[in-house]
Amino acid sequence: MKHADDPGTLELELPKKRGRPTLYTSALTPAERARRYRHRKADRFDAAWSDPAGAETGILCQALAWLAANPGAVSERTAQQLGSRIAKELARRFPVPAK
Repeated sequence: MKHADDPGTLELELPKKRGRPTLYTSALTPAERARRYRHRKADRFDAAWSDPAGAETGILCQALAWLAANPGAVSERTAQQLGSRIAKELARRFPVPAK
């Protein structure tokens, strides 16, 4: 850094900082990072219910496993409808080869 009245000192050209640029002014705490992760995971899980065609395969499998593990969480008819939609999407993505 040079003083404004100093005519003899040259301005230093410092190299750019290496690595991925920061997103925030300071680092996230582990609790903030975990909260953001849980929020993203819940959003992806909700997307699997509303639009199975747009959801990732792993999330669809998790949603199907959750339906099987929590039979009383939603009504039986809703569970059957959701499970059927997810299973149809998985079958569309991974067709069984004909013999």
